[in-house]
Amino acid sequence: MFRHTLILLTLIVIAASTFGQDKSVQNLLDTASKSIGQFVKNVPLNNSRLYIGDTTEYKNYLSEVFQQTIYTKYLIEIIQNSKLVDTSIWLDIELPTSILTEGYKETVDFNYVLKKFKLTDKKQIRYYRKFVNDFNSDFVSRKFYYMSRPVFDNSKEYAVVTISNSFEGGMLTLFKKNGDTWHKLGNINRWRY
Repeated sequence: MFRHTLILLTLIVIAASTFGQDKSVQNLLDTASKSIGQFVKNVPLNNSRLYIGDTTEYKNYLSEVFQQTIYTKYLIEIIQNSKLVDTSIWLDIELPTSILTEGYKETVDFNYVLKKFKLTDKKQIRYYRKFVNDFNSDFVSRKFYYMSRPVFDNSKEYAVVTISNSFEGGMLTLFKKNGDTWHKLGNINRWRY
């Protein structure tokens, strides 16, 4: 009974959240997740790498490397709003093209992948079975990504998504909204492990 109540409360919270209702946010998640590998850690990053004191560096990096500009005001709003980002576990509906994993120590259940992608074609099944088996068999160099939920400026025209991987480093990526679609302006910061 407790488990059913907990699941029901979780679904109510999700339904009430902007992620469950805002098509624009889903479009941004789809755009951001296309730039990374298919295996994604099921716990989002918390955007802890956004610092108000680094605003000028963010602007300079974006300008020098990507020839893009953004007003300081938008970056400051994003950084302030980053303190309120939801870090609850990703749901399959939020990242429909990703295979969610608990991390490098845990294997991925092929039946989960089969069910999530509704695989029926034998060629696709073979491809994904090999894909998952390769991931599961190489514990040492298992590659997966971490991704944050988006952080928006107050107008919701700009957003930053933090992306990191289990083997190299990460980046703070800035997106700009154009109608219902989001376009990557570039990274405002990168780091290596």
